[in-house]
Amino acid sequence: MISPWAIAFATSLQLLAIRLLLPTRAFLLVTWPILVFGAATGFARIFCGVDLVELLLQLPTFTSVEISSSLRPYFAGMVLCITATGALLFACFATTDAKRQSRPRIVYGLLALTVFVTLTPMEVIGRAWPSGFLFASAALVDRSHRLRLNVFQDQAVGRSPRNLQSKWFARNKAEYGGNRQTIMFIIGESVRSDYLKECNGPQLIRPIHDGSLVACDVTAGADSTYHSVPLLISRELPGHQHRVSADTSFQMALAEVGFESYWLGSQAQLIGWSDALHQLYLEDMGDDALLPHLGYALTATFPRKTIVVHANNAHYPYCKRYKQKDAPYTVDCNLVSLAPGTDDLEAQKIAYRNAVDASVGFINQVIEQAAHIPGEVFLVFTSDHGENFSDDRRALMGHELIHPTRWDIQVPIVFWANDEWKKSHAKQWTNLRDQVGKPLTHGDIVPTLISAADVVYDDPRGNRVASLLDSKVAEGSRPVQISLGATTDWQTLLREAE
Repeated sequence: MISPWAIAFATSLQLLAIRLLLPTRAFLLVTWPILVFGAATGFARIFCGVDLVELLLQLPTFTSVEISSSLRPYFAGMVLCITATGALLFACFATTDAKRQSRPRIVYGLLALTVFVTLTPMEVIGRAWPSGFLFASAALVDRSHRLRLNVFQDQAVGRSPRNLQSKWFARNKAEYGGNRQTIMFIIGESVRSDYLKECNGPQLIRPIHDGSLVACDVTAGADSTYHSVPLLISRELPGHQHRVSADTSFQMALAEVGFESYWLGSQAQLIGWSDALHQLYLEDMGDDALLPHLGYALTATFPRKTIVVHANNAHYPYCKRYKQKDAPYTVDCNLVSLAPGTDDLEAQKIAYRNAVDASVGFINQVIEQAAHIPGEVFLVFTSDHGENFSDDRRALMGHELIHPTRWDIQVPIVFWANDEWKKSHAKQWTNLRDQVGKPLTHGDIVPTLISAADVVYDDPRGNRVASLLDSKVAEGSRPVQISLGATTDWQTLLREAE
C-alpha cells in the first residue's frame, strides 16, 4: 500500500517547484484548471465518497448516457466553481506585477523538481497532486498502455496485460470419464443479495430457476466492476498491485485440458481482458442481445466448452434495464433521475427492484437455454458488486466509492446444474448444498468452476479459497479491496455500517 505521507511529500515538492519556477501570473494561469479540478475532486471525495482521478482513468468504460446523467446534478455547481475561481484568478492577475523570476528562485525550483523526479516512485507520482491529474489525462488521451502500467499500475486501455504463457498446470481428475461438459459463468452487475426473493428480498421479484442453489452471504472482491471482474476470473486475491493481473483467466486453465472458450459481454473488453478463444462484445445493446449468440455457443459441437456471459443486469440507470410492461413494481421513470440520488430515493429503489427482477429473468433465460443441450452442464451466477441506497447514517448512494460498504459488497451466488451433471457428481452437489448457507467469497468461484469440470490445477492461494464442491468453506477473514495494494475485511464493513 502506498503511504499517504509519501503522496503528501510528493505533492508538496511539486507545488513548491511550480511556484518557484513560474512568475506569479503564469503560475495563476497554469494552475487554474488544476485548481478547478482539485475543488471538484475534494467535493466528490468529501460529499460523494468517489475518486474523480480513478473515474477519469475508467472513462472509456462508461457510456455517454452514464457520464452525462452522472454530471447533470452537479452542472450548476461546476459552473459556480469555474466562475468563482475564475473571478479570483482575474482579481489576483490584475493586482500582480508582471515580472520575471529571479535566478535563485529558478535554481531552487529546479532543485525541488529534481528531488521530486529522482526520489519519487512512479506509482506515487501517479497519485500525487497535480501529477496524478496530468498523467491520468495524458493516459486517457493517448491510450498509452505503458504510461498506465508504469504510473498507475493499471492496464485498462491498450493491449491485454495477460501473459498467455502463464500456466495453471491444469489436468483432468482421475474420475473424469470423457463426458461432454459445458461450464458456464454469468457475471452480473449491481445485484444485491437482499433484493432476491431467495434472500428474503421483495416478494414480487421472480424466483430463480427451479433446482438452483442460492448463497446469500457472499462478499465481492471489490465494490466496482473495474476491479471486481478481474479478481473474479483469475487467481489474484483482493489487494494485489495490478488491476488486471498478468495471470491468465480460469478459461485458459480449462483450455489447457481441451475446453473451447467463449466470452460474451454487454460490457467493454478492457474491463476484464478476457483470453477466451471466441469473444463478442455488444455494448449498449441490452443483455437480451446476447442470448442468440449464447445459443450458438451452447450448440457448438465441441465436447467441452467454457462460456462466460458478462451482463449489465441492474446497473444504473435502472429504468433502462427492464421493460415497463414486465416490471413487477410501478414507478414513473420520468420522475427517476438517471443517476442514483437521495432526492428521489424511494423511486430509485423501486426502479432498482424492477431491474433486479429483469436480471433474474435473464439468468433464468440462460439456464433455460442451458437445460436443453446434451451432456453435463454446470452454471454459476454472481454479481460483481452491490449498490448503496442510503442504507445507514452515511447516506451513500451507488457504488465505486472511496471506501466500500457492506451494502455494495454483499452479493449472491447462484449455482445450477442439469440432471446429467448432478447424476455423475452426486456427492459434490450434496457438498455444495451444505456450503451455500455459509459465509462465502468471490474467491471460491474459480476453484468451484474448475472442479465442476473434473479438473485440478495449481493455485498459489492455497486454503484461502475453496472449491465448494469438494471441501468446506475456507475459514478466516473475508478480504475486500479498497484500492490497489489495500484491503479491508467484511467484519470491519459490518462495524462501519452500525
